[in-house]
Amino acid sequence: MIDNSNFLFRPSARFFKRNLKDGAVVPVTKAFIEDLFSKLSINKDGQYRHIELKANEKVGSHPLFYSICVFVKKNSPTFLSPKAKKINEVYAYAMLIEFPEYVVISASNVQFTEYHLRNIAIEVDHDTLSRCFINEKTSIEKLETESMDGSDNAIRTRSVTALNLQNSWAPTIAGRQLIGAMRVRRDQISSTINPATARLYDSTSAKSFAGFFDWAWQKVFQIRSFKKQAGYLDNFAQSLSFLELNTGRNPSSTLISGWKLIEPLDGEAQIDSCYSLEKDDEIPIETSQLAGVFDRVFKLIKKDSDDDSKFNLIHPDDPDDIVSDSKDNILLKIRRGIVLRKNRNSFSIYSPILTQVKVKMTDDSEQTLAQFINRQNAFQVTYDDPTAVYWSGKPFRDPGIGGRLASFMTSFKPTVGLELMKDEKGDARMKKTDTKFKDDCLFGFIENNVELGKDADFLICDDLGDEWADYIAIKDGKYIKFIHAKHNDDGISASAFQEVVAQAIKNLGNMNNLPEMDRKKTNWKTPWNGTKVNRLRKGSNMDDAIEAYRRTVARPNADKEVCLVIDFVSHKRLETEMKLFVEKKSKEYQLQQMFWLITTFIAACLDSATKPKIYCPK
Repeated sequence: MIDNSNFLFRPSARFFKRNLKDGAVVPVTKAFIEDLFSKLSINKDGQYRHIELKANEKVGSHPLFYSICVFVKKNSPTFLSPKAKKINEVYAYAMLIEFPEYVVISASNVQFTEYHLRNIAIEVDHDTLSRCFINEKTSIEKLETESMDGSDNAIRTRSVTALNLQNSWAPTIAGRQLIGAMRVRRDQISSTINPATARLYDSTSAKSFAGFFDWAWQKVFQIRSFKKQAGYLDNFAQSLSFLELNTGRNPSSTLISGWKLIEPLDGEAQIDSCYSLEKDDEIPIETSQLAGVFDRVFKLIKKDSDDDSKFNLIHPDDPDDIVSDSKDNILLKIRRGIVLRKNRNSFSIYSPILTQVKVKMTDDSEQTLAQFINRQNAFQVTYDDPTAVYWSGKPFRDPGIGGRLASFMTSFKPTVGLELMKDEKGDARMKKTDTKFKDDCLFGFIENNVELGKDADFLICDDLGDEWADYIAIKDGKYIKFIHAKHNDDGISASAFQEVVAQAIKNLGNMNNLPEMDRKKTNWKTPWNGTKVNRLRKGSNMDDAIEAYRRTVARPNADKEVCLVIDFVSHKRLETEMKLFVEKKSKEYQLQQMFWLITTFIAACLDSATKPKIYCPK
């Protein structure tokens, strides 16, 4: 046994509210703790180096029990092959502290998740932990947020820092941002709070047993005493109960976050390697490939029309049948047949194939991919109600989306003539000798429209290849416009809108990409797609166009615009459906997805100091 006087604990822990049964807290038995420690130390070398179960202690007059185990794990250094026969010896510990209403977990080199405590406690809720340590004397120095938007091309995460963000940062659509982690300063102490995992860390010195118990009790007391008041963080998404989330709402899509498969976990072990069991063979899979398999949006379809607890995940790009055993199709198989299960207080992901994929962690432990995804809550679920989302194992809502959608509709420009367009480029109707685009295609419309191409000093067709936009319009010293066009013959199409939005968002950063201009000029001096259509559609010459571009980008008062030109949905139809959508009455799935994409596109533009405009039929 290790003498208790030798222990020093970082002031870092996860906080849980104890479950109630028949009005009393669920007891934490010795048997439960022994089983918990056994699971956490499954790869230990030899016996526990130190163990105590339900030892009595007090903080002042407040009683507590604590249990702790210390053990050694041995594993190969990650930078050496097993052939080197070099072994790391790592000490690990897990400590559980029981207060009358709360449980506190402190651990090091242990892969612990809330899953381990699900029968006795739940994480302190997101709103409480993110707000209870903040008052008028607190500076918010850092925020890491994740988007509620599940679309394929949304900016998923962002991190911002300042001396005090409350005075410096007002994100355009904070209500669609979920707080993942934050750093705050109060009374000269810097604290890192991760509400998603109920973890709190203070940047103070390591503490003895008694010091740590006192620290933990102070945090529990603040959590227990918390009363919500209006403040800066109310701008961000707010938490719901699972029952509230699923009352009057239906799941519509899910996103399995591939990046969570390759990002380091919160101070714990991460994925080292993975493989698939195929006909008794172990087929290795690159972690980055695995992430790419999942990082996309799946539509949810009830597995049984009479059962609202199980949903199939469907992606439109996946083929109906996969017959080959090639590595690419093994990756496709992994995401085929996935089911989303609605449990009593959470969702979980399951499929037989996910249980055949094994992930090996850096601490040499091993689990199925399904277990990893569920324990890390590496997925989100969106609903037919645009205000709601299930993220990181918790339900949230964005109460302000209705007002934002109404204001975002001002970015739409109802335009006469778009309803008459036959196609996007007219390329199927063009001859190699043609020198211009047809007037009844979107490209011809852009060139002839006063707001888009006709008013510009220079108009460049950048279509095909490494394109930044279909067209780049330049008014010397006044504006630069990236113009993206999309035609669809089949009417309203979320996938068509998603394609043009993705292209626009992907190229937002290129508006200031001056070092690439010389390379782009080489392509711009060649005719378009084997015809005689010059890429400089308006202006004196390409060199003058590029110089005008450079001058205009450098001017701080010049406008930068991203314009989408679409012909498959009218402004009138969008307005009608938007009202139904906000009132949760819309039955049009395609338009529901389009509204999510609209908020994504406009928010991305505003965050990049770029004006968004969407031209559509009246």
